[in-house]
Amino acid sequence: MLLKTRFILVKIFIINSLLVHTLIICQAQSENTVLSARTYLESYRYGEAIKIIDEQLVNDSSQVDLLLMKGKALAALGKYKPAAKALTTALGKDSSNVLILNELVNLYGIIGETDEGLRYAQRLFRQHPDNLFFKLQLARLYTAVKDFRRAIAILLPVYSEDTTDTYITKQIAGCYDELNRIDSAVLFFQKTLNLNKKDVGATGKLANIFIRMGNYGAGLYYTERFLEEDSLNAAILKVDGYLCYLYKAYPIATQRFSKCLALGDSSRFICKYQAMSYYRQEAFDKAVPFFRLAYEADTTDNEICFYYGVAATKSVLPDTGLIYLSKVLSRLKDSKKFISMVYAELAETYNYYNRSDTAIALLTKAREENPGKNGLLFKIAYEYDYYMRDFDKALVYYREFLKVAPPSEDVEDDSPTEVSYSDFAAKRVKEITKKRSGGR
Repeated sequence: MLLKTRFILVKIFIINSLLVHTLIICQAQSENTVLSARTYLESYRYGEAIKIIDEQLVNDSSQVDLLLMKGKALAALGKYKPAAKALTTALGKDSSNVLILNELVNLYGIIGETDEGLRYAQRLFRQHPDNLFFKLQLARLYTAVKDFRRAIAILLPVYSEDTTDTYITKQIAGCYDELNRIDSAVLFFQKTLNLNKKDVGATGKLANIFIRMGNYGAGLYYTERFLEEDSLNAAILKVDGYLCYLYKAYPIATQRFSKCLALGDSSRFICKYQAMSYYRQEAFDKAVPFFRLAYEADTTDNEICFYYGVAATKSVLPDTGLIYLSKVLSRLKDSKKFISMVYAELAETYNYYNRSDTAIALLTKAREENPGKNGLLFKIAYEYDYYMRDFDKALVYYREFLKVAPPSEDVEDDSPTEVSYSDFAAKRVKEITKKRSGGR
């Protein structure tokens, strides 16, 4: 009996030893697999890493480290759905694992499922509310889903701890800009530029805010300051040129746009406002080729079509001008003021061909489309006066114009002169009246 008992105990000992040995072997194999997989991942041999991981998972599917590495390898190969499955399986076995949660945030960011990534980022933030990386990651995702208020709520406390961080300061400014909280946006963009005056993004954003506000001088202050440091930055040259155009500094605008063109930016915007800058300087011959390029880039832009036609009529291409003015006129139906402008410009072109009868008819149509444009009364009077030599009718329209026009009313920006409409009309009324009365 004693012998039998000893035999049983020896047998149990042997079995336990074998089990322990087996476990040690399995653990060693698992550790070897982890090491090998990590080596493959580090050398970008993702397919081989996945193969040995799968072989090990057949024996033990609960190994979180291997599931995490498999998810990374699959994601690196662009197999995002299987990667997500591997990572969520791993997370199911270790729900607080920071590495898995963060990998899921990155994965869903890559495939554009921002809301899903946001859910995991929120979990990370709740687990580690003091972690700066997780704070900034969550703020970035809130910004991506246009929840700017929550982004600001996270970023402002971070900013209060370090007011010298350019990235955080600019992110806050951008959020305020998106919320249309202009004063706060301006303040934080200015803070950003105080930290780094060469920040292209902050300079451009701040300049665009001032453009929306109509404060072109303030915008120019920042773009010009930037260009003092980097005079060949195409993005800022573009904004600065546009600000110069809006500020009516047309010669400087043409210089800025010329630099953009020299740097390889021949976009529709650059061509359009280079043309408009020349147009405002009455350099119509220089404006025409840029209007042509802008129009070819977008043949649906009626404004370009109109000014192209006007510039052409005032250069050596009046026939071309007539074509484009007629084209824009045929497109417009509801914009009475714009139609009125086209009629007036067509009238001027027909004067070039000594077609005063057509010109006066077009001016009359322009007046019908936009009866509130008092300058058209002057143009009709001038047409009768200098082109048709019908002084009686000219006198009627000059007088009608003087009844409604204030003494300070000047000719339009695109027809500059040193004499105001009102002064000229009053002078001609006196001259015509004196001539009709026999010079008395």
